[in-house]
Amino acid sequence: MLQGEPTRTADGGVPGSETRLREDDDLMDDKARQTETAAGGLARTCAAILGPNLYAAVLHGSLTLGDFEPGRNDIDLMLVTGPDGLSATDRDHIVDAVDNARVGAAKAVDLIVVTSTAAGRPSRAPASELEVARYSDGIHVESAKAANEDLVVELSMARTSGRSLIGIPVDRAIGQVPARWVKDRGLFWLGRWLTLADDAEHAELMVLTACRIWHFDTEGTYCSKPQAGQWALARDPSLSGITRALRQRRGDRDTIISADDVTHVLLTVLDDVGARD
Repeated sequence: MLQGEPTRTADGGVPGSETRLREDDDLMDDKARQTETAAGGLARTCAAILGPNLYAAVLHGSLTLGDFEPGRNDIDLMLVTGPDGLSATDRDHIVDAVDNARVGAAKAVDLIVVTSTAAGRPSRAPASELEVARYSDGIHVESAKAANEDLVVELSMARTSGRSLIGIPVDRAIGQVPARWVKDRGLFWLGRWLTLADDAEHAELMVLTACRIWHFDTEGTYCSKPQAGQWALARDPSLSGITRALRQRRGDRDTIISADDVTHVLLTVLDDVGARD
């Protein structure tokens, strides 16, 4: 045995490693539960503000996909209101609620408000009432949009993988979104990102989100960014940009994702997704 080489078990593992992995998994589960509790608290605060005008508070994203990463993922919450939407007073109170909410182990809070009309009968560009994001640098607020093209993807994800914390069930609050609409929005962003391939700050996001677009178009289901990256690598191991993006995702900031890496992934996904038109 080489000096410093760890003792191995019969199956080649390192003694105690399974225990440490279980402990890490237990810690992750605890953090996820704490964050779900925080999300529930925010939902209840919003319910107190909106009263009967709140039809559903839908939790979606990493907490419902089962792959929440403390300090990396957000609380994603969608409020479905009555057809008349929000009053100015309710809008201000919702913003304050997000600003003062406990976040558990989440990095941020992303809350969007839509009416029962927009959610129940989705269009290619549904209207949104309010978007509130709380990050480390403060609160960001976007008021009502008559046409929010990216909302169609969020509605699709919330319906298929979300969970109603308060109010009516998700499949009653949110209508079905045609997969074609989700695909078209994905194709739009893949083309847009090709013009931004040298944006190193967002390279990981572009690469792994491209993998999610590819996975959804192929499998018809949603998964996390890391899961989509692993899935895409299994399909095409030559996509080294995905390997580098997953390393960055795990916290390796020394790993560089080049513009060529990003372009290779985007063009591969565009070719495959576009071929199924």
